[in-house]
Amino acid sequence: MGEYQNELEQFIYQICYDRIWNAVSEYVSAHPSSLELGYSRVEYPDSATLEDMVLEFPTNISVDEDTLSFAAVVSCTIELEQETYHDVETAEVSQWFKVSCSALIEDSLKKFTVHDIETYSKGKRSIVSGVAATKNIVPIIHKDQLDNEATQFLERYCPEALATPMAVPIEHIILEKWGLPCCRETA
Repeated sequence: MGEYQNELEQFIYQICYDRIWNAVSEYVSAHPSSLELGYSRVEYPDSATLEDMVLEFPTNISVDEDTLSFAAVVSCTIELEQETYHDVETAEVSQWFKVSCSALIEDSLKKFTVHDIETYSKGKRSIVSGVAATKNIVPIIHKDQLDNEATQFLERYCPEALATPMAVPIEHIILEKWGLPCCRETA
């Protein structure tokens, strides 16, 4: 998979795909009867196995400090098995899931967590915590939110600038945040 639609899709395929696959595979195996089986020959599966998974699109993207949160909407091909009185029936079904994830990213990926897996329903909105972001992981800050974002930044990194007008030592803040030695003092 060499071409990606956006940065988040690239991140998912290159860094998170196997972990998402494992979580969905475990979910499908543990919940075979929770799948949408309306069009399946196997109505009461004894087992379900994930055969294929494709990322359809990421959604519910937000950034909070070093944490990227998103939901990966994936389409899956699932093999079902049901033991009957005479033999074993099998069928293949397609199912879409919304996989809610978060990634702690500092200088590299520190932690990746799958929080929830649910059947995907088009149009069902989720609450996004943190600052909403684009699929290229760019925070979306509306004009009326700029003062609030600036205040939160200063409260966290330079509270004295809220009490006394001063130049904010942004280089020092960045270097300190990333644990790097300060190469020169700033005002």
